[in-house]
Amino acid sequence: MSMIRMKTLEPSIAKRVAELDTKVQAGQLEKLVHTIYHIKEIAGDIGGTKYLPSELNYFSIKTGQNDDNGLPTTYTDTNMDSPSAISQGYYFWGQTIRVVALHSKSDETPLIKSIDKTALEKFFINDIGKVFEDGVLTIEVADKPLVRIAPIMSCPSGMGLKVASVVGDGSFANANFENSDSIMSNSRPFDLWLENNLTFKFRINYPTSKKIYNSFRLGCFIDGILYRPRA
Repeated sequence: MSMIRMKTLEPSIAKRVAELDTKVQAGQLEKLVHTIYHIKEIAGDIGGTKYLPSELNYFSIKTGQNDDNGLPTTYTDTNMDSPSAISQGYYFWGQTIRVVALHSKSDETPLIKSIDKTALEKFFINDIGKVFEDGVLTIEVADKPLVRIAPIMSCPSGMGLKVASVVGDGSFANANFENSDSIMSNSRPFDLWLENNLTFKFRINYPTSKKIYNSFRLGCFIDGILYRPRA
């Protein structure tokens, strides 16, 4: 998780944080480091017949709703309680964005055994590399642009599989399932303030068509601070 800031340069957010901190001290609210996330399945085909969607919309459904493929989501996909919003009585100060590529849920083959040297190279070069090195990430609040970033690797980003090398003898016995370090670690912070069902839009657009050879998951994470009613 990225570093969480306790101060903001935005006067309106600073005022709300001060007001809510008073309620935390009074025992009315809890203050937590929190991440909202949405992970999408991207369908690929080894024959190169499938393409990356030109637009990917994130955080626009709540847990339990159907995803782009018509399948119900669970907490492994998203932890949103309200589509494109924070639930009534909750407050969220989002500060940083992360984008991570993960192995497909639909592939039940053991992860290490399912990847040989040729497939892994194609996965990096033809799929993940193209996805991270292109794309425009946009956040809008109340239909006003808040963030616009390109390419996607301008956000801290990585892949869920970490291996020593994609060249050599093709042995991946020592591969680890973990997020790699930020490709561009100096990604700028931002301030996303959500309360009282104020809606936001989070999307990634790809202006050029891209073939996808391997199915994988592409997840977006917003790290920040959550205020919620104390039970």
